[in-house]
Amino acid sequence: MVILFARTWLEELIAEWLCVNGYSIGVNIPAGAGEKGGRKEADIIGVMPTNNGIKMVHYEVVHGTSELQKMTDRIVEKFSPDRINYIKSYFLRKCDNCVVTYEKYAVVEGCSHNCAKKLRDMLPQDIVVEHIRDFLKNVISLAKEYGARRRTFPDSCWMLNMLRSIAEEGLLT
Repeated sequence: MVILFARTWLEELIAEWLCVNGYSIGVNIPAGAGEKGGRKEADIIGVMPTNNGIKMVHYEVVHGTSELQKMTDRIVEKFSPDRINYIKSYFLRKCDNCVVTYEKYAVVEGCSHNCAKKLRDMLPQDIVVEHIRDFLKNVISLAKEYGARRRTFPDSCWMLNMLRSIAEEGLLT
C-alpha cells in the first residue's frame, strides 16, 4: 500500500524517502478521535515486513513556532500509547500475533538546532528528534546515491526526483 497525499512538502518528502527505502506508506492515518469529536491523525507511517514480524516507523512533522514546553507536550501526545495502539490496529487488522517493532520520529522545522536539542532532552528517549537540516542531509545523500545507481526515482517520488536533479546540477552542497 502506497498512499502519497501528504499535507505538507516535508510530509511528502518523508513519505517518498520511506517508500524508496522499502516501506509501505500511509499518510494522515486515523489515530483515534478527540474528546470533543474530530479525528486524530498520524502524519506518516511506514510499514515493512521483517524476519521477526513487522517494523513500523511513525513520523510526525513538528513546526517550531510554539514555546518549547508546548511543542514537547504536543509531540508526547502525538506518540501517546492510545494513538500508537490505534495505529497498530489500523495496519495489523489481518496480522494476528505479529511481533511489531515501533519506532518514533519527530522532524522539527522552523526552529534552531539548539531548540531541537532541547526537545531531545525533554522528550522520552524512545522518540528520535531530527532537525530538518539533518533529515535533509540524509535525503540528499540518498538522492545522490540513488541517482548514481538508477538515474531516477519512480515517478511518484517527484520531490526526490527534484532534489536529485538539483543535486546533479551542483545547486546543493
